[in-house]
Amino acid sequence: MDALPATTRTHERRRTTLRQAVKWGGVVVTAILLVVWISSGWYGGMRPVGTNRFAGLSMGQFVYIDASGVDGKFTISLSPPTTKQFRMNWWFSVTSFAGASFFTVPLWFPTVIVLVATAYAWRADAESLRRARVGMCPACGYDRVGLAASSVCPECGSAAESNAGV
Repeated sequence: MDALPATTRTHERRRTTLRQAVKWGGVVVTAILLVVWISSGWYGGMRPVGTNRFAGLSMGQFVYIDASGVDGKFTISLSPPTTKQFRMNWWFSVTSFAGASFFTVPLWFPTVIVLVATAYAWRADAESLRRARVGMCPACGYDRVGLAASSVCPECGSAAESNAGV
């Protein structure tokens, strides 16, 4: 007879699946952001997102232009660069002139946020595995010495790791 209720096993399985999705999803998103960020130093582009509004990537940043205050049609000339010189802008900026507003967000910013969240997920998983190896509850760190291997944690109620001691 299994000592764990079905709802506890389902909860543990979902938590493990979510943890894996966050870890590996974060790795993929970080890699994509890095490639986009670095390649935008050489290549860029703008797209219209409404009347006299444009958004795009250029020089390592996301650019949004709101030219709704300009009388008539606002156009952006995107001529190809004469040389493939690598250029990056490293900080946020808000600029306004002639009725148009320019907002930029450097792409390193969301890259760092996703990278830190991913690193935290990997560290939390490693800590949970370490706790399980040394006989502690993987969820809360409660010392499980003297408890049956299949019993739930008396502190937090989470199930014991099935691979503890492996």
